[in-house]
Amino acid sequence: DKTHQLSDWRQRPLPENLQQYAITDTHYLLFIYDCARRALCESATSSVSAVLDASKRICLLTYLGEPFNSKGYKRLLRKANLSVSQEAVLAMLWDWRDGVARSMDESTTFICDDNTLKLISINSPRTLQKWNQLTESASDAIKQAGTVIIQSVTRIVNEHRKKDDVGEDAEVVR
Repeated sequence: DKTHQLSDWRQRPLPENLQQYAITDTHYLLFIYDCARRALCESATSSVSAVLDASKRICLLTYLGEPFNSKGYKRLLRKANLSVSQEAVLAMLWDWRDGVARSMDESTTFICDDNTLKLISINSPRTLQKWNQLTESASDAIKQAGTVIIQSVTRIVNEHRKKDDVGEDAEVVR
């Protein structure tokens, strides 16, 4: 059961359900280790020292992180028909999410998943009421950024007003 795989494991103390998940998720690790070690010792083509050497080489590698692709949001456009201003909002949110994720050392999907980015872009909220409707099940990071993002969305929509017909009082689309 991978129910809590993406849960927030930074909570302290860990709730009982996360503790139980961790116990069951790691239950077989020692057994798996023993099986792997036994297979390695019995192998005619590999040795424990060869595996240790390979592990040392891997440990010396430096993780550089994934480079930011400022046009990466375009892959989300394949399944959505966005107006010019909605696409500009999506691009702004894409950049914002990456910056916040890097500053918090979190994954971008922890900050805001792709579906929520598209939802916000499609609806382009310009009031806190609409923002709260759209982000009620989103992460704290995106909920707290409401005022700043609303200001950016308003600016973007105003800049593109002539290029598309997005109504100020449009209904929330889910």
